[in-house]
Amino acid sequence: MSASKMIKRERIHTIVVNTNPHMYGRETYGHIVTEVMASITNGSHHPIGTLRTRAEMVENMIGRIREDQRDIVHEKLSS
Repeated sequence: MSASKMIKRERIHTIVVNTNPHMYGRETYGHIVTEVMASITNGSHHPIGTLRTRAEMVENMIGRIREDQRDIVHEKLSS
């Protein structure tokens, strides 16, 4: 938690990618943990592991990170 607080204090934008998001059952905690990490640090959360192939997963991850990069640049230019 101390690292998360430092990241938030320094206004570092985080991108949290969950490649194994279980929304139900015993493994739901992984989704909850990554969601909380993004929330604590004011970052982005992307659960992307539900796609069928590795290629789709990587393509989706790259697309979402690019969107985050654009948002970060826009936010920095606006402030």
